[in-house]
Amino acid sequence: MNAHDRIWKTLSHEEPDRIPTFCQTIDPPFVKKYRKYLVKKGEGMKYYRNWFSLFKRELAVAKSLGFDAKWKHSGLFIPGLFNRPKIPAELKQKYLQKGTVNSAGHINGRNHGELWYIDGILKTPELLREWIAYVKKIKPGPDFYWRYTRRIWEKGCEMGVVPIPTAGGPTYTTWAAIGLNRVAYMFRKYPNLVRELHAAWTDVDIQMQTRLFEQGIDMVFICDDHAYKDRCMFSKTQFQDLFVDNFKRMANNAHKHGAKLLMHTDGNLEQEIPQLIEAGFDAVEPLEYEANNRLKPLKEMYGDDITLIGNVASTEVLSFGTVEQTIAMTKQMILDAGEKGGYILAPGSDVLPTTNIKNIEAMIDTVHKYGTYPLRR
Repeated sequence: MNAHDRIWKTLSHEEPDRIPTFCQTIDPPFVKKYRKYLVKKGEGMKYYRNWFSLFKRELAVAKSLGFDAKWKHSGLFIPGLFNRPKIPAELKQKYLQKGTVNSAGHINGRNHGELWYIDGILKTPELLREWIAYVKKIKPGPDFYWRYTRRIWEKGCEMGVVPIPTAGGPTYTTWAAIGLNRVAYMFRKYPNLVRELHAAWTDVDIQMQTRLFEQGIDMVFICDDHAYKDRCMFSKTQFQDLFVDNFKRMANNAHKHGAKLLMHTDGNLEQEIPQLIEAGFDAVEPLEYEANNRLKPLKEMYGDDITLIGNVASTEVLSFGTVEQTIAMTKQMILDAGEKGGYILAPGSDVLPTTNIKNIEAMIDTVHKYGTYPLRR
């Protein structure tokens, strides 16, 4: 069975030939470390040659390691450069000393040449209203970009590593535009404005995802971080009132195009899984182990309704554990969630720079050896 069909059957809660594997970003320091590792072993990387972009190198590494899929950040929209709201002088003076504002209203600063999120600029209801009107005028990127994304999709599927696109994340985009030092106030005092901003970004995301579906791509992530290590950022009531209807629109659009919609959020997301199921998401990822997500109870409670992806401890085991610990944990994941499909084994985060190559190889080898259906308990 090819990698795409293996992933699709699992997302459809059917048993493929074996449990699929997935990874998020393979961090550049790991890519560099892995190349040196192969050279030392006297091996080449068959799929690496002539792949010049960073993502293509990641895809080659994922193939060499034996993953069935990884994500590709693919969302692209074109903001109106001449109609962006003017930021009041007092907000500039207070918040823009160390950074600049992007088209989402996020304040980004530079650290070692890279952009990093610092805060949000939408500190007043007036600016929030103006930004809503601005977001409503945003358009998806040009057609040639989506055709290029299709070529990457086709190349990855041909290689045997499905490059699942990411496009959008309205919840993260919304709260990050306000900033953690103001978000509770805005949610309490101006919930209608928050809901409207979330709806505007959902519309943008639906347009981008539709471009992907029109290219024949049949699964997409939204990267929508909104959970702390111990809980969701928002109460169940807030989450339901402000976000779920917009999520339903997004899921309905995906399903109308015969596609699957997958949710990514770091942190502990157990509280919100019933609402994600209600909204129509097909899968949730990465079930970060270090945030106290535990696969067995999640499978027992929700495994018939949503596909679970991830949960192998990226730090405690894959980075600083032993090969034996990695094998034991991988076997336990297979036992806890593998029955009847609906589980894709993956690290609970990126393949980090600290990831031990021997451990990631042991994880993949263990799935290939013990994750074949029918499972032999």
